[in-house]
Amino acid sequence: MNNNYENKEKTKEELVDNNKENNEIEVVESNNNQPNKKNSKNIIFIIIGLVLVVAIVSILLINNRDKVKKQEAKEKEETKEEIIEDENNDEDEETIIKDTTEKVTKKLYIVKENETDSDDDFYYLNVQETSNLEQEEGYKKEIIGTYNCKNENCKDLGVHSNYNNVVTIYDGEVIVYNFKSNKKYNTGIKLTLDEEGSYDEVILLAETEKRIYGLLFSEDVEDEKSKFYIFENGKFSFKFEKDNLSMADPYLSKGYLNYFKTNDEETKCTSSLININDGKEYLKVNNKNYHLDYTTNIPMIADGCSYDSKINLLDDNFKPILDKYYEQFENVDDNIYLYDEKGKEYSIYNTKTKSVTNKKTDYGVLSFSKDYILVEKDGNFALTDYNNKVVKEFGSTKNTSLTPFFNYYDEHDDKPAGIYFGVQDETKDDYCYEYYYNPKTGESKKFNIECGGYAKPVLYLYPTKTTEVTVNFEKENLLTTTYPKFDKEWKVTAHKNGDLYDKKGNYYYALYWEEEKNHTVDFSEGFYVTEDNAITFLEEKLTYIGLNAKERNEFIMYWLPILENNKKSLVYFELTEERDSYNKIKISPKPDSMLRIAIHIKKVDKKINIKEQKLTKFNRSGFTAVEWGGVKY
Repeated sequence: MNNNYENKEKTKEELVDNNKENNEIEVVESNNNQPNKKNSKNIIFIIIGLVLVVAIVSILLINNRDKVKKQEAKEKEETKEEIIEDENNDEDEETIIKDTTEKVTKKLYIVKENETDSDDDFYYLNVQETSNLEQEEGYKKEIIGTYNCKNENCKDLGVHSNYNNVVTIYDGEVIVYNFKSNKKYNTGIKLTLDEEGSYDEVILLAETEKRIYGLLFSEDVEDEKSKFYIFENGKFSFKFEKDNLSMADPYLSKGYLNYFKTNDEETKCTSSLININDGKEYLKVNNKNYHLDYTTNIPMIADGCSYDSKINLLDDNFKPILDKYYEQFENVDDNIYLYDEKGKEYSIYNTKTKSVTNKKTDYGVLSFSKDYILVEKDGNFALTDYNNKVVKEFGSTKNTSLTPFFNYYDEHDDKPAGIYFGVQDETKDDYCYEYYYNPKTGESKKFNIECGGYAKPVLYLYPTKTTEVTVNFEKENLLTTTYPKFDKEWKVTAHKNGDLYDKKGNYYYALYWEEEKNHTVDFSEGFYVTEDNAITFLEEKLTYIGLNAKERNEFIMYWLPILENNKKSLVYFELTEERDSYNKIKISPKPDSMLRIAIHIKKVDKKINIKEQKLTKFNRSGFTAVEWGGVKY
């Protein structure tokens, strides 16, 4: 038995060895007969692997799909948020606009402004938001409060005070607001507003350094109807209505307004002073015009309807100071010189001592300076002293027009120190020259200068008290000739009567420059003027615009010869706003009122029908600046 067992085992081992050698064949053959366990395991592992791969891929795809969906959702959410934010921004903008509108119509901001190196404050109203308060170099601005309006059309009327820091506001009625006392006065005065909320009235605050007198309204500028409301016991009440009322020191400081009216032919005029308290006429005179000049700060009377003929000064009781009337006057230092052009008499009134000196000369007087008189001697220009002694003779006065006389003692546009006066040769277009004389050495010269461009601008400054004033230009590169010497700016001490002094103590009655021509006018409107009516035309238009007597005199003396020499001319007046658009003047402290006039003159050969230019009136208030000049075509 044991042998049989051993034989079986041996046989089995042999079979196993044979199977190893023929493994592949045996496997195939064995599948045909019965399952192999190892092969089954391999199949199971493969299937499981495939399932895992599919599962992993599915998971990855699902995860990726979820990520895509989340990203899309996120983008949609962000887009939605952006849309909401934009909508909110639109709502915010609408809210801001609405709020701003409410502020513009319901609040007026009180602004305090001063020059950084000055102790004087200037107050005004600003309808803009606080954040929009623009700062300017050399100035400090701050909002110190608000005026709360009751009406939607509430606005600043633009009537500012230099004496008492008072403004006028329209808030259903005219309100007078005093910054110093922080008091508001309801006047009860209503304005007639158009559909756009504008008004036609010209409104002036009648005041001096000592007190507020009232409000002067010109309700119809063309008809020149005026109403005056007096201020008493903290209240404004209507007093009287007149044509052509005007006001200024020294009339106003004495409690009087000026009244002047002519008939249609201007052959007869009525003039008087109106008592502010009762409205009655004081010193009513027919065929005589009481005429006030700001540059002298002394009442002046002109005999006749024209503002510029037969001038005399008046004392405190409005009585003539001089024993005769003159045609011209000049204000130099503390003296007022009154004279007839080319006449041989003149009077000197000293404003400090209130004394009068009457003098005679052998020559025709042309102009005055501190130490010399410019005269016409035997058809030539000459300088004399005040003892009638001829100091220096120059060239011929024939066919010339004289620019206002200047008393120069410092350097003038890189020329030596001395006295200069300018002359234009009317026989030659654009030919001008300057005469020079040095009083110390006796040296004299003649300089050719440019005539063209914006000629003979002069700037007058009339502060309400002695003030340090700085002047510069937006386009200073356009300046050609200047006096005093312009070096980035002018700095002068300005007095109430218009006298100017530089830091060396040199006197100037105005600031002078010439400027390159940077634009022309087309004369689509203006005036046709002949040599015969040139004087009347200039007197009438310059008076209407608002030049005072001295300014008119100097303007006419410069431009009249050009109009007369042309025989026939077209004239256009370029006024403040238009003039500013070409070269703005920057003055510090800022004037309360400013007038700029540039006359444009074009020679023509025959009468031309031209649309008449509508001129605007200038109202002086507080610190006043006035400039005039012009262009010859």
